[in-house]
Amino acid sequence: MAAPVLSSTPIIFSSWFCPFAQRVLIAAHAKKPAAHFAVHELSFQELFTSKPQWLLDLNPEGLVPFMAWKSNSSSSGSSSGSSSSSTWDTQAAVAAAAAAGLDAVVVRESLVCNEYLEDKFPDPPLLPSDPVGRAAARLLTHRVSNEFVTAFIRVLKDQRDTQSVQEAAAARLDDEITWLMSRMSSKGPLALSDRLSLEAAAASLDDEITWLMSRMSSKGPLALSDRLSLVDCAVAPHLLRLYILRHYAGYRYKGPAAVRLRQYCKALKSHPAVAATLVHPEGLDYREELLKVYAHYGVSLVFNHRAPLW
Repeated sequence: MAAPVLSSTPIIFSSWFCPFAQRVLIAAHAKKPAAHFAVHELSFQELFTSKPQWLLDLNPEGLVPFMAWKSNSSSSGSSSGSSSSSTWDTQAAVAAAAAAGLDAVVVRESLVCNEYLEDKFPDPPLLPSDPVGRAAARLLTHRVSNEFVTAFIRVLKDQRDTQSVQEAAAARLDDEITWLMSRMSSKGPLALSDRLSLEAAAASLDDEITWLMSRMSSKGPLALSDRLSLVDCAVAPHLLRLYILRHYAGYRYKGPAAVRLRQYCKALKSHPAVAATLVHPEGLDYREELLKVYAHYGVSLVFNHRAPLW
């Protein structure tokens, strides 16, 4: 795909299957109509097999999500009421692109992008108005990123059948994807060490979900109230992927907060900003195609490639 042309309108660089990119898209959709943005979709191949040079110029890590726009644009400024002649250094947002000869502002990392959107477009707010409430929301978001997502990834990694991985290494990629999907969804027993590892990973994920549900608003139905927040943006993509863990690892939440979890997931899926991100770019079945992408995750592990941390 050709390199996008940067303008005053921020571009969100995303991939439909990436939960971290989905965080930013949820927040951006929630900020409409005040927020004006474009979305540039990168394919699995562009991210993990043949990264285009323009991607590495804008973001040397070559990952999504990130936002970019022309640096001489007012889009890089603060929200209304702030001076445009700031004395604060902004090198962290422009240095990488400048090194590649690009006049661009680049904001990376999903949570940082969401904080930018909150600062730039304060209405509708995605954080409480009081300092203590904002701090509490950020503490929840921190826990989601450092504990819950880590527990999710452990279950995803530990679901592999060791024998299946060894057999799969002999197959070519197209045949292997089909083979690996059928093996992952089978009911055959795992090796003892793998089973124990999976049980420990599942128990850890249960604990994190229970903790998160206990810290969320009792009135709900969303994390802090009946309004979407940055906490919801952070946790929604992985919670709405629990069905993938059920499909490949047989995971089901066994904790005491099952009712609140179901209520919360239902509220997330029905929110317009979240629903807008649960769409395949080519109009295919989103859930089914996402399952196939996570089979690619297993293939990456077989070949010892750098697997995306989903």
